[in-house]
Amino acid sequence: MRFSKGNDALGTKNRGNACESSLCTLCRADCKGKCETWLSSMVGRKLLYPRSFGLVTAGANNTTHVGVSYNSLRIQGYAYGSAGLTGDLTNNPDDCIFP
Repeated sequence: MRFSKGNDALGTKNRGNACESSLCTLCRADCKGKCETWLSSMVGRKLLYPRSFGLVTAGANNTTHVGVSYNSLRIQGYAYGSAGLTGDLTNNPDDCIFP
């Protein structure tokens, strides 16, 4: 099985052959590349929602040496009826606390 060196949905490239985690196998502190790890450290959450999130669907290359299984599925869900936000917090995704 071959893994692509680039992801056109995110606009990222790896210098070497990417492993299943998409981390470049040639990762160095002085790298000026555009792998997914490098790009996520620069733009943060924007990498999670590429190109008009909600209007398009981008597939992921979640295959392994044994093929595709249930761990390859990514289900987007919502927590309806959740409670517990204090008065000083909002439901804005930039206003989060991770205990």
